[in-house]
Order: sequence, then structure tokens, then C-alpha cells
Amino acid sequence: MRYTKWAALALVFVLIAAACGDDEEPTTTTPPATTAAPTTAAPAELSDGIDGEIVKVRVAEGVSYDDEPWIWVDEFGIDTDLGIDIEIIKFTDFPLQGLIGGDFDMMFSCQVCVASSWANFPEYRDFMITNQFKGFILVGRPGMKTWYDFLDELGDEDAATEAFIKSIEGMTLPVWDAGDIALVEAMMNQGGLTADDLDRVGFPDLPKAGLAFMAGEGDIYFGTLSQVARMVYDPETAKDFVVAAPFNAFGPGGLWFSTMGTTQTFLDAHPEAALRSVAAFYRAVRYLHEKPDVVIPLVDDNVAIATGGTLGTTTTHEIMTSLNYFPTAEDAKREFFTSGSPLDNEKSIGFLFDRGVAAGEYSADDDWRTFQVSGEWLDMLLAREDLMEYVNSPLD
Repeated sequence: MRYTKWAALALVFVLIAAACGDDEEPTTTTPPATTAAPTTAAPAELSDGIDGEIVKVRVAEGVSYDDEPWIWVDEFGIDTDLGIDIEIIKFTDFPLQGLIGGDFDMMFSCQVCVASSWANFPEYRDFMITNQFKGFILVGRPGMKTWYDFLDELGDEDAATEAFIKSIEGMTLPVWDAGDIALVEAMMNQGGLTADDLDRVGFPDLPKAGLAFMAGEGDIYFGTLSQVARMVYDPETAKDFVVAAPFNAFGPGGLWFSTMGTTQTFLDAHPEAALRSVAAFYRAVRYLHEKPDVVIPLVDDNVAIATGGTLGTTTTHEIMTSLNYFPTAEDAKREFFTSGSPLDNEKSIGFLFDRGVAAGEYSADDDWRTFQVSGEWLDMLLAREDLMEYVNSPLD
């Protein structure tokens, strides 16, 4: 089946909008409610630095949409207002070794992206959830029987998922095993199988796996949204790929959160700089809600540099708001860190960690709670009236 840019757009957005939530899931294009705000951007005591010093915070940013608000932090001088200096260092691969070596202070990650290394790198901490990623799509080759074909035959989504997963047994999957084995295991479990029932070809990170798939390696693929979007939206490439399955194929593992990772050493040495970095990110996120016309072109241009072409601002806006959810600080507390919420992050990390242990990639001796401290740092931010006053003050 041939997918044009707009046919794929309509199909995937409709199917994925319901992922990992229900009718109460937030609409991210509506400006969030803010507290009463001052007329100036930031109090002088914040912009003067920390104990009179402007602290540099080195941020390793990837090529995914998840990291874009850091660009806005720099572009709009949010870090300057907060008395810190965010230095963005761009990477196309997963830079864990750089964090271990002290080349930077924090890096793009996810809740289980470093789980296979926790035993050897106990200093690691995920200290901020940046967004919920809702863009899981399994991409395949033309001619394969898709989840949608099984749905037409069986008339039931659960039955279609089980039948589809069984149908891909033995297929080749280019994959980043270290970061995504738990998700692969969760996906295959939907058909009573395991990750070992696929022929997995390992790569050091997802972008390299995606490039290999685009070059003809493997039968199915899931991975970075910028690459998947190009496969299924771009008329020049869409003829070579099909949407094999929507989020349904991933089961509970489809509830996925992107994070910022750092070390306990950095958090102990620079707690105020770390907290102001969290504040900077949440202020930047408000531009997406309130001034998308300002930031979406920046996203489109930045991703185009990394992926070789633009998708246009309309498609980019949909990717940022429909396939990702960037909450305000207050909404993050209510939805990501509240027991009973459909988006409670602990449901996700607990499930995925168990799947990774079952697949033999994670150590059962590790306690994931030791490494997941995002809720603590969000609570500290929400308790700081001076920082929250700035986070919610009028945007320039």
C-alpha cells in the first residue's frame, strides 16, 4: 500500500492520538492556565546567578523532537534570566560514555535507556521527565500483512494485535538492544512470544538502526520519530514503507517517557543549577502551548539539519503536539506523578523494567526507584515560589 504524506498523516495521527490514555488526555494546543505573573521576566536575584556566579550547564541534545525545548531555552535567553548558562552539545548517537566521562552534565535519555548499565554506572539518575512520547509506529515493507489487515479480518483490536505479532515471528528487526529490549519484549509478549522470536540485528543507537532499515536492512522497524516520520510522510520514501502496526502492537510498553539523565554527583554539587535547569525547560514548554507560531519553525529547521529535509511546519506542529505531550510543570505533577492517573509514569517504568529483566538485559538486583528521581525534582520546583513565578510569567 502506498502512503502519501497526507494519507499517512491522517492515518497515523488518528490512530495514535488515543495511545496510552483516554478521553481525559490533555489537549496540548490549548494554552495552560498560569498563576498571576509579574510584569518583568525574572527577579534580579535569579539573573544575578547562584551565589553571584553564572553556572554553566552542559546539555547533550539529540536529533529527536523531545529535546527541542532546550533550543528555545537558549534562543530566548531563559537560561540568562535564571542565572545559568545552558551550553547545548549536539549528538547523533546515544552519548552515555560522555556522561560517564564528565564531558557534559546532563543528556537526553528515557526511563529505561540506561537500565542495562545501572549496575556498572550506579551514579546515573533520570531527574526530569521532559515529555510523553506517543509516536510508536511499527514500520514494515510493502506487501507484508499489517495489523490493519488482521483487524479487517478479525474485527477486534486485541485479536488483531495477537495475530499480527505471531505473524512477524522470525522477521529481522534492526534495533538498539541496550535501550529498547524491554519494549521489544513487551511487543512480542502481545502474541505470546518473546524478543528472542525475532532476528534482532543490534546497533549502537536507534538512528543507526533506522538508517540501516532505510537502506534495506530488516523487515520491520520502530525508532526515532524524525526518521519514522520521513519514512511514512515523505512522498519520496513512503513508497518503500508501510505502517505495519500502530501503538496497539506495543501493549502497556507504549506508555513511554523521555527524560534528562545526569549523575548524582552533579545533583549533589550543583542542586540549584539543576533545579533552575528544570525551571528553564518548563518555561520553554509554554512557548509550544502559547506561541507555537514562534517555535514550530525553529523545530522544523533544526530537525531538517539533522535528518536532511524539512517536513513543513504543519506536519511538525502535529508531531510536537499529537505524537508528543509536553506538559506544564503543574500538569506534569497531576498526570505523570499522581497515582491513579492514566499517565502515571510508575506504571510504565515498572512494566518495562520487568520486561527487561525477563529478557535478561537488566539486573533483577537493581531497584529502578533509585535511578528515577524526576518526581522529587519536580516537587522541589513546584515548592519554589520564586522559580515558579518566573516559569509562569508572561512570555516575551
